[in-house]
Amino acid sequence: MLYARNLIVALISPWGRLPAAPFAIICMFVIGAHIAIQVHITQLGEDLPPYNSWSMSFFVLMWISFCATSRRFHDGGKTALFLVPLVVITFASYLAVFDDMHLANSAFEEDRDILRWAERARFALQIAGMVAMIAALLRPGDSGDNAFGPEFAHSSHGALSSTASTRVAAQPAPARRTPPAAPGDAAPAVRRQDFLADGPRGRITGAESSRRRPDGFGRR
Repeated sequence: MLYARNLIVALISPWGRLPAAPFAIICMFVIGAHIAIQVHITQLGEDLPPYNSWSMSFFVLMWISFCATSRRFHDGGKTALFLVPLVVITFASYLAVFDDMHLANSAFEEDRDILRWAERARFALQIAGMVAMIAALLRPGDSGDNAFGPEFAHSSHGALSSTASTRVAAQPAPARRTPPAAPGDAAPAVRRQDFLADGPRGRITGAESSRRRPDGFGRR
């Protein structure tokens, strides 16, 4: 479920990473859809207005390819800022072609030449976009996290959770404190004076020692 969600987000957001396998599938879809739409528009010809649902779908495909290609470069640890001017110029070229479609039926040769050059510029930008996609596909990806985020199949929340659990596991366990003994289990206090003879210096006999011991001495 997480992999499918990240795959859908990769089609609309250029921030993040994308492995080679799903990127290749997205590229084949974008190229196939682009060719099919171009053939359909060519067949309809003059029956379509300059700005229609078919021509606007080109911009959707361009944005999907830009997001996927950016993420693929991010997966290899490389920035994709150089793709921004390419996609902006491509957008502008498509708008110029759609806006000047009426030049194809113009009675002036100069107007038709302008449209031809606009079509050539659009074709060259399409080739440049395909080259960028091939370069992104051939670029190896990084294993583990890099400067552009965690791996594609792992969410940032999961990465933060695993990091927090690792930090907790690395902390030493607190030392266990031995609970104090119950008052009734405490041994009676023994004083040194209880074993000293009051009379003259000499050896204390066993009877004298037993007499001087307090009651309960040595019992647990």
